[in-house]
Amino acid sequence: MLQRLDGVISPSQLLSAVGKFLSVHYPQERGVLKLAYEHRTPVCIPAFVDSELGNDVFCHNAQRGGRGGRPKSIIDMERDSRLLMDLARKSKKMGIFSIGGGVPGNNTRNVASLIDIYGKRLELPNHRSVRKYSYSCKICPDPMWLGHYSGCTGSEMISWNKAWPDAQLCDVHADATIAWPLILKWAMENRGH
Repeated sequence: MLQRLDGVISPSQLLSAVGKFLSVHYPQERGVLKLAYEHRTPVCIPAFVDSELGNDVFCHNAQRGGRGGRPKSIIDMERDSRLLMDLARKSKKMGIFSIGGGVPGNNTRNVASLIDIYGKRLELPNHRSVRKYSYSCKICPDPMWLGHYSGCTGSEMISWNKAWPDAQLCDVHADATIAWPLILKWAMENRGH
């Protein structure tokens, strides 16, 4: 599938292409990216270079250079920052579901601050800076007493002015490979309830 992707794309566009491929070629099967594609829900990988898909693109580009010098697929992370800002600006309420700490959590949670900083630094007319999260769920096993971002609780989003004081926050202190499938199964079985 990577052979068909030339030029500059964002991680979410690449994941959407994977979802489309799955939807077309495996219509009876279930999958997160397939479902996200079918419901036009973007999926972001903030630490793209630190992912298996990032490894695949890196190797794919190396092979392309050795086979006739075909152009590389360039992953533009800023496109996903713009996507997140646009989604936040259009939404009535913002919510986040993040898997892992560090970059995955901080990058997406940071969109509230980014909108404010972006509008002020570029002196945009009609700038609407107050965008905060109303909901947050983070799966990460790290406890807060380790002192790094991965252990930050959802309530810290309030102190950083990224979430409303009455936001509904959930911290799942578990390994994502265990917790994510259980949450997904529950959501699939309780859809519409």
